[in-house]
Amino acid sequence: MHCIPLAATPRDGRDYRLYQHANGLRCLLISDPEASLATCVAQVDVGSEDELGGHSGLAHLLEHMLFMGSEGYPHPGSFPALVNRYAGRFNASTAAQITRFFFSVGPDGLSPCIEQLGDMLCAPLFEPSLVGTERQVIDAEFHTRLADDALHQQAAMAAALDPAHPMSRFSAGNAVSLTGTDADLVQHLRGFHQQYYRAADMLLVLHAKQTPAALLSLAIAFADRQIPGGRPKRCRPPLFDPKRLPCRLQRETAQGSPRWQLVYPLTGLDWLEHDSSGAWLCEWIASPGPAGALGWLRECGLIAELHVRIEVMADNQALLYVELEPLLKLENYQQLLDAWQSWLNWLLEVDPQCWPFAARTCLLDQAFARGRQGDPVEWLKDLAHRLMRLPVDHLLEPTANRQPVNAQRWRRLLDQLQPTRLLLVQPRRNATWTERTPWTGTGYTLSELTWRAPVLKAPLQSDQGPDFDCAMGSNNPIVCITQLPGFRQHDLPARDGHTEHSGQQVQTRLAWCWPMGQSTRAQRYLLQSCWALQIEPIARRAELSGVRIAWQQDAGVLSLTLSGLADGTDSSVPGILRSVIGAITQPPAPGLLDLACHRLYCWQAEQAAQLPAYRCLSELDAWLLADAAECGFSLDDQMTATTALNVWRHLSEQAQLLWLKPSGLHASTLDGYLMASGFPGLKRSFGWAEPRPRVLQAGIESLSIPVLAPDRCQLLYCQAPSGGVLERAGWRLLQQLLASPFFDDLRTRQQLGYWVVARYHPISGVPGLLFLVQSPSHDHKQITRAVDEFLLEQQELVAAMPFALIKAQAERLAQALQAQQSAADRMFEECWSTLLGREGQSLEAECEVLRGMRAEQWQVVQSQLWERALRLRLASETNTKVAHQVHLQKHSSTGAL
Repeated sequence: MHCIPLAATPRDGRDYRLYQHANGLRCLLISDPEASLATCVAQVDVGSEDELGGHSGLAHLLEHMLFMGSEGYPHPGSFPALVNRYAGRFNASTAAQITRFFFSVGPDGLSPCIEQLGDMLCAPLFEPSLVGTERQVIDAEFHTRLADDALHQQAAMAAALDPAHPMSRFSAGNAVSLTGTDADLVQHLRGFHQQYYRAADMLLVLHAKQTPAALLSLAIAFADRQIPGGRPKRCRPPLFDPKRLPCRLQRETAQGSPRWQLVYPLTGLDWLEHDSSGAWLCEWIASPGPAGALGWLRECGLIAELHVRIEVMADNQALLYVELEPLLKLENYQQLLDAWQSWLNWLLEVDPQCWPFAARTCLLDQAFARGRQGDPVEWLKDLAHRLMRLPVDHLLEPTANRQPVNAQRWRRLLDQLQPTRLLLVQPRRNATWTERTPWTGTGYTLSELTWRAPVLKAPLQSDQGPDFDCAMGSNNPIVCITQLPGFRQHDLPARDGHTEHSGQQVQTRLAWCWPMGQSTRAQRYLLQSCWALQIEPIARRAELSGVRIAWQQDAGVLSLTLSGLADGTDSSVPGILRSVIGAITQPPAPGLLDLACHRLYCWQAEQAAQLPAYRCLSELDAWLLADAAECGFSLDDQMTATTALNVWRHLSEQAQLLWLKPSGLHASTLDGYLMASGFPGLKRSFGWAEPRPRVLQAGIESLSIPVLAPDRCQLLYCQAPSGGVLERAGWRLLQQLLASPFFDDLRTRQQLGYWVVARYHPISGVPGLLFLVQSPSHDHKQITRAVDEFLLEQQELVAAMPFALIKAQAERLAQALQAQQSAADRMFEECWSTLLGREGQSLEAECEVLRGMRAEQWQVVQSQLWERALRLRLASETNTKVAHQVHLQKHSSTGAL
């Protein structure tokens, strides 16, 4: 292994090292003493666009087949079972130009899991009978995805592209596109694998507590197994035929609140992905300030939301996507384009030299020093992408580049945003379509964009664009927040017994709570929407500085979690928190209330249009924790800015507060005077308690869940009789024993559907197991029979297992939980449980029970699931009435409560 020097690494306590094997495979190894899990991402520079004509979906099928047995591990499904032994998770995905595999397990599972993954990638068996099985699984996945609007967006978009470009082809795959006999497909899979799964076009990213030397040893063993050499070089034609632009693409959708897209092809900008110009363009477009595109188009009353991204491809081409939530009718698109183009005309004349580079760089420096945070799987995926596409110097840099804008490159980028290069995409419902896409049957109409671009520019000032100063002072009288009776606080202890200090990473959570009956989910979502809009500029600055802000809804609770540095600056956690409180205690402006109503409507429409599995999962928690008013949503009553303001006032006046406070954060971080003024409920005695879940009756209760998608979904929830430590530990162990067999039986063997999962699912501290199946091909009777037969069969198999095997699995589970116990996030959540009133929820206690598990205790746990069953079955029911209501209530600026 050759070590590749890294110019700079974050000061986050991790050891970053980059290596390249003699066969070309690159490895980024991150040794982290604080890591509670071991995480691996393996990425291959191949995707659906590399398929030759015919056999669309071959890359996707190959990804599936890698899990169906390899030379060293011939048993199909053994990798999921191995990951499950170490209380982990895994997945894989096939995109247009990359295929990615990941797993995250307890530290002891890293070595065996990476060894098997390496064997899977280099030596798959391609058993013909299993090829046929997985072809049907991919077909089921395709039919399930037909309910996903993103698939239809992709299919319609392909119709506008140059037919010679592989992005215009069908890529998902199904039983028809994957033609030929099983033996024929095996030959195609072998050829594709030998051609593209090559070491020089593969990479490995590891993050674990093991030493750098130990990680290097694992990486060398992984790399040694891979096929040497590189893949053929890609050669792609242009994405669009210039003669077809500008054009307007209208396409079919089933969604109630579709978004429009402005799409621009970008070519010849080989520096785009590692230059700051693209990042700054996205900053200007997404800025809610008066001079940002989002702020300007909102001020014009044309849009509610805007999202922007640049998708850079491996062939020196890119697409700029500007996604909009319009507040005008489909046929009035020229009004939007006029305002958008006038804004672009103005931006073309703005001098980049006057932009606040220093302030923005300061925020990015803070984010870089802190290192990546959050779910390691997600940031390792990002690092894998950067390692494959970017120079080494940019590997660990923040996503938003810190370099000043190069004026020449900035001009070259903006010169490509010409009206003659625009594709306008407009989803619409219930239209008569002149064309339909192959495979998905998506209706579309492609026509010339008849629009005369304005030459005038918007009347804006550049100093009203992106702003990176979040200082917010206060001259209020000093009132200690702890003196308010409607306030509860729990101190988060410093880690390892040390006092937290300025500059250390901290996490804190504020939760506004209302007793049952004082708020509904829709009302709390409206309040969240108001607050999120009020703090938009603060949230963007926080993101750049490495401070994460996350909203979360629970029964009777709306919580805000911040995590980042506490270094005393306005861009650290204390400063951001003070700014957030200062913003949300002020009444929202009428225009903002209109936008919040729009968000509420969109949320309600999304709830109705969720895939059946998501609908069942969300309604499970709502039904078990709340009364009927909490569980439903209504599209009947109109919500105006006036009634929205009344809801905002009511919830603000009634709210009381929970605060999980790091010990190093002073109570004065919260302005007690401002809090008492903004939330009068804090002056009353504390009256909230976490709702306890409903106790199910013996037997099986049933609920019908209305959905719009045609797939059938069932969720069988099994509830433990209490939240005691034996129940928590024992039911986790049951999940470990049942999850892999459930997947193997119902998904792999019976092929009931693509979405098959069994998992541990506690609610308010009470354990439970859920068994979920979503199927496009089987009816409810078949799903019910399959799940029930599985549980009956497993009851006998688990009861017959030698207790020595149970003890061994319990020990492995305890080791995995013990590793999680020391993680900062886990300690945070345990303290949160204490603040909520749940006692004795520590993983340490569960580990003790698992390690000391006795045979008679195991019999008690089994009897809780099998003999004294408390079960709830949720079954989806396609509801055409709800679909009709969603359509009738569609409007642009008002929502429903």
